[in-house]
Amino acid sequence: MNDSVQPEPPRAQLIHALCAEAESLIERLGGPLRSVTIEAGDCVVKVEWRGGRSPLGEPHPAPSPPTTTLTTGEETGRHPIRAPLVGTFYRSPEPGAPPFVEEGDPVEANQTIAIIEAMKIMNAINSTMPGRVLEIVVQDGDMVEFEQVLMYIEPPDDRA
Repeated sequence: MNDSVQPEPPRAQLIHALCAEAESLIERLGGPLRSVTIEAGDCVVKVEWRGGRSPLGEPHPAPSPPTTTLTTGEETGRHPIRAPLVGTFYRSPEPGAPPFVEEGDPVEANQTIAIIEAMKIMNAINSTMPGRVLEIVVQDGDMVEFEQVLMYIEPPDDRA
């Protein structure tokens, strides 16, 4: 029987190194955090905190409610399209291609209007209603948070 200690496999070493880097990054940043993601090749270490205390023991405030009352958009005629996940926002299907939509463009319900890349997967963002694009709030290539407003759609005028 061999009592020698076996070295960690390369993948385990990589994960260990990523975890150590995440801890180091958290200590260097110092303030309360919501999440830290570190990637190396196909290995990803993501740490998220949900309320309570931050990893540094400081109070981690709960998210405050939005300062506006815009929930459906009916009050102002602007319907927000929100990010369903955290990732990178793209206005076009690939670099150099025309954007899915521009401000002022008409859109149909379920029409693809953007993409959010998360973990190397492209996720289509579809319009939840027909109407016209009033405003695109984020820039191409921006990181977006869960529930962040991406753009506003003006519903069709049914009074005509």
